[in-house]
Amino acid sequence: MKSKKTLKIANWLMVLLTLGQVLIGSSASFAEEITSDSTSIVQKDTSSEEQKQVESTQGSSTVTKETESEKPENFAIEDENSKSENANANDSPKQVNQIPVLKNEDIQTEIDNLLSENGLSIDEAGKFHITNESSYRDNLFEVMQKIDALRQQSKEQARAVLSYGLLLGRGNGVVVVPANENLSAVRFTRNNVTEYGWFGKKTADGREAYCIEPGVPLNTGNNAGYVISETNSDRAVKASLVDYYGHYKQPSLANKFYTESLINEVMNGYTTTIHSDINGQVSQAGYEAFKKDVMKKVNTFYTKPSFANSSITLKAGESKTLTDSKDVLSYYQVSDNKANVGYKIENNKLILTAKNDSKENGNIILKYVIDKNFQRPALVYNSPFLQNVFSGGTKDPVSFEIKVDVLKNGKFQIKKIDKETGKAVPGTKFKLEYSNLPAGTTAPKETEVTTDKNGVTPKIEAPHGTHVKATEIFVSAPYVLGSAIGDSDVVEGDVVANKTITLTQRNQQAKGQIIIEKSGVSGKDMWNDNYSLEGNVFEIHENDAKGKVVATVKTDKNGHAETNKELPLGTYVVTEKTASNGFANTFKPVEVEIKYANQSTAVIVKNIEGTNQEVTGSTVLTKVDAETGSETQGQATFNGAQYGLFHEDGTPVKWSEAFKPEYVEGNKLEGDEIAFKMTDKLQKASVKHLALGKYYWKETKAPEGYQIDNTKREFEITYKDQDTKVIATKSTSKENVVKFTLDGFKYVESKTGSTKSGYNGIEFKLTPINDTKGEAITTKTITNEDGYDGYFAFEGIPYGDYELEEVKAPEGYQIIKPLTITSDFDAEKREYTFTVTEKGQKEPLKVLTVSEEEINNGSNVIQLSKLFITNNLVKVPTIRTLATVDGEKTFTPAKDTPMHDDIFLGNLIKDDKYNLKIKLWRIQNGNYEKAQVIFETDKDFIAQAENEKEVIDTLVDTSKDDENTSYVWTEELFDKTGAKVAEHNDLSNKDQTVTPKIEKKETMKPVVSNKTNTPTSKPTQLAAKTSIPQTSGELNGAMVFVVFAVVMVITVGTFVYMKKQGTNK
Repeated sequence: MKSKKTLKIANWLMVLLTLGQVLIGSSASFAEEITSDSTSIVQKDTSSEEQKQVESTQGSSTVTKETESEKPENFAIEDENSKSENANANDSPKQVNQIPVLKNEDIQTEIDNLLSENGLSIDEAGKFHITNESSYRDNLFEVMQKIDALRQQSKEQARAVLSYGLLLGRGNGVVVVPANENLSAVRFTRNNVTEYGWFGKKTADGREAYCIEPGVPLNTGNNAGYVISETNSDRAVKASLVDYYGHYKQPSLANKFYTESLINEVMNGYTTTIHSDINGQVSQAGYEAFKKDVMKKVNTFYTKPSFANSSITLKAGESKTLTDSKDVLSYYQVSDNKANVGYKIENNKLILTAKNDSKENGNIILKYVIDKNFQRPALVYNSPFLQNVFSGGTKDPVSFEIKVDVLKNGKFQIKKIDKETGKAVPGTKFKLEYSNLPAGTTAPKETEVTTDKNGVTPKIEAPHGTHVKATEIFVSAPYVLGSAIGDSDVVEGDVVANKTITLTQRNQQAKGQIIIEKSGVSGKDMWNDNYSLEGNVFEIHENDAKGKVVATVKTDKNGHAETNKELPLGTYVVTEKTASNGFANTFKPVEVEIKYANQSTAVIVKNIEGTNQEVTGSTVLTKVDAETGSETQGQATFNGAQYGLFHEDGTPVKWSEAFKPEYVEGNKLEGDEIAFKMTDKLQKASVKHLALGKYYWKETKAPEGYQIDNTKREFEITYKDQDTKVIATKSTSKENVVKFTLDGFKYVESKTGSTKSGYNGIEFKLTPINDTKGEAITTKTITNEDGYDGYFAFEGIPYGDYELEEVKAPEGYQIIKPLTITSDFDAEKREYTFTVTEKGQKEPLKVLTVSEEEINNGSNVIQLSKLFITNNLVKVPTIRTLATVDGEKTFTPAKDTPMHDDIFLGNLIKDDKYNLKIKLWRIQNGNYEKAQVIFETDKDFIAQAENEKEVIDTLVDTSKDDENTSYVWTEELFDKTGAKVAEHNDLSNKDQTVTPKIEKKETMKPVVSNKTNTPTSKPTQLAAKTSIPQTSGELNGAMVFVVFAVVMVITVGTFVYMKKQGTNK
């Protein structure tokens, strides 16, 4: 029964919905109660007498303003009267079908079932909410209309519903949900509402729209009845910027979804969590990156460049750069240029340039860059039942200004006045120079100006900041330029815009000053204390020598005297009243006229000089060998000797001294001090034009091989008379050559070698070598003053290299090897080294090093200490040999027998050349006279030591030798002259002999049998064994005996042979 009733009601609802759709289009809304001024539709609840009331609001066709705190109101249906007042004149009457009236509890059950079937719920305010994770569907209006129809209780209610749009709001806004603009697979949560799938939204005029009420549904297609409100709240501005940078500037479906998420977060604080998107179009990570990038750009809207609202001053043609430290300048552009200056934006730099036509005062305005199409109001679309949406826009982007002052031209002039009186000075010329001109400007054409009768130049216009440099180039008499008195001729300054600057130059008239300089002929520096320039007294007279004395001056120690600089122009006479020490009063009165000369001369000076010629002297130094004069000795040389010329007090005389010494002769050294270097070719030094006084020459550096001359070679230049102009002096430096003494003892060794004795009469010779000057010197060994024999000495030998040799050795003794004595000088270390070395040896026998300082401060003779020379007995070389074959003295004959001979040579002279001849002899039957040489050779060698060993090997055919054959080695030794010095020719010497070893074969008589057996050859042991005849059994005893005897013979023979072999070994 109930189901039939429900079906009947449903049929009525379908009729109402069809009729309502025809009347009001696709829009639908829901309200629980409708109340108006004249008519109210009331629905009673069976559980309560309360009535729920919803105020009715007429939908407006205009956009209303919304503040931050305002909320859009729900819409309610108007009454009939109200509807008729707002209806158009040509509206046609609407027919209303009757709707069966149901009980309240039945209606509510039907509504609940309908909501549940479609995944929806309704809150107390009548707002729909989703319960199945989908805000977007295509039957939302159909569901709303069914619910509205179910709640109507009478035909009049149905008529009212159908007539007034089924409680839908009366706004004229439409939100479009395109069916093809969606993310079908995204699942996300926003404001604790989880949804699956998302659709984009637009307004009827094509603006992008964004949900700001998560969980409230929208129908795909058109959603009508929205009230449009304009909003400029702070949150709306920021949300608009999110819209601008999030989707407007980078449109895409994913960015639109991200933009809606971020707008919800900005406007309502609703965060979005993206759970999944199997299509991979959006993700949480993508959203976070999007949010970071967009908010960075959004925040630039709230940040002005660091120089915003500042002021700047420019010169015409000048450019200045303003740098934005906040790095947001790129988001701004110039919107107004009231200063008419040039500008350019480069990244975070704003470059402003003042032009000639720029305004002196103005500003330049920069506005935040928003596309023109986006400069529109931000709108909120409100619906009492549907999802509220937001569409961004920025009507008035932020801006700022920079005040600009442009400095253009100013003026300047030059003024000239008297320095003392301040009166104007006409006729002065100035040269003009300009610098620091602003870019794009030109300098004034005037480059030279002249002061007028008032002492000023015409005014000249120049760009602001121009630096003007005015140099005074002419001044009329009696004035002088500032530079003439130490002042500057330049005045300078910088042009200031809109002002006139004055550059003032001050000059004075020319003054008079008399300066007197008293000096000697060679200048003001006195040569000695006998002369002085201090104390000359001069008087200055007016007009003539008898005129009034207007000034008295006295010379100082430099001979200088001067008046002040205030003498008026005129004529004066200068006289010397008193002369200074060392000078006669020979100064004659001098007339001085002080008159204007030129603009550069402030004081006119007459210098009076008294001159006397100074007496001078000359000196000549000659260097010689103390013994040989101009000739050097040994390897000694004058090359490198240095001398200096000194004053009596030890200070060096300099070429630059006041008396100006002059070079005459010698090898002058570089430098200001007078110094010369001697050579073997030029042994002199000469200087002239020396002042009177005491001097000396001194050797400062000795040459190689000479002791320094420590003697001061003094001389004095003294005044003789007024007719003698030059005093000549001569000096000689005598050098002592460095020498050495070499002495020692000569010994001979006894034949046993146990005793040595001094030996007199042995002659030694010392010969200069290596370009050492001098002749060979000989001496013989003698008994010295202490009674020792064999003493020899070479004394006072000049520096150089020498060879010491024994002329002849005592009979039976070897002559000594020559000794080399070398002398060397180290110029860096300044030391001498004497070396004694046995000829042919590298290691010296003696080395003595002596510093030059030690020689210079002591003796020039060096004692090399004593040599002890010994003659050894002449030793005759010896030969000793050992002949073997494989280490044995005997051998078994063979085709190739290795004959070996060890030869021991003794008493050889090391490093001497020798020739060794070797022979191998074959001797048969001991007949030495018929011995045959079967091998011979010789060998040249240099003895490396006193005793040496030589080895000889050869192969000999001994296969036919017997026990009577022997072999003997012989040797002969010859020295480098070819003389035989040793031999070993004894053919009977057993050490030199080897013999063959012949094995003897044992024989035995044959056993006589009953058969005759005649041997054909000499039987051997083996033959004897094999030749034993075979007999019958009758002879077994005899055969046994014979076999036993043969075995015994073999055994004994073997024993004897083995014993002999052991003996040989």
